[in-house]
Amino acid sequence: MHRRDIVASLAALAATLVATRAGAASYYATAPLRLHATPAEDSSVDPAVVPIGTLVDDAAPVVTRDAWVRVHWRSDGADHEGWIPRKLLAGASDFRKVTSCWPVQRSAATAGEAPWDVDFSADGSATMQSENGGPSIPGHVYRAGNIVFVRASRKVPDSVSIFGAEAWGLGFVFDDRTSQLQALDYDSKTILRPAALPAKCQAPRAASAASGS
Repeated sequence: MHRRDIVASLAALAATLVATRAGAASYYATAPLRLHATPAEDSSVDPAVVPIGTLVDDAAPVVTRDAWVRVHWRSDGADHEGWIPRKLLAGASDFRKVTSCWPVQRSAATAGEAPWDVDFSADGSATMQSENGGPSIPGHVYRAGNIVFVRASRKVPDSVSIFGAEAWGLGFVFDDRTSQLQALDYDSKTILRPAALPAKCQAPRAASAASGS
């Protein structure tokens, strides 16, 4: 192969890798998961369990929610790759803005590095305050099943999330039965609203239905 052909092949490979990475996305595990060796239920599985709320990166662009996604997960210094059904992952397109019936009044940090206190309104609007100081940041609740993301209402430079660059926010796991929030990156406790929510909000998964999830 001539040198120019080698250069052309390398350039094409680089372009393919860039395009593939551009189509990649990150997801939250909506349940404890195990990675399959191939995109099939009867394939062998990695013994490592991906905890609920874990942020994983895919290595293959997603087609539909019924598809399998090849993902990468790193734990305790070890790399894990395998396949997970797309329906068990929460990606950016799965989140819906909560506009009513949000039962949590406050999420208070209790321990951990860089913890945040978050005050909520029933319409899903929020104010995030770092326990390490600095100005508060306004935000809003977005929900995909039992994963909650409190997204900043303004761009935050030098940050990145599943919603893209400068779309900063805080991730939580939400328990429908108890309305408890658990921050993903630090320990927290949930303070519910002292006043009862309207009757329309009392049905199971009412917060999800109200937000369109």
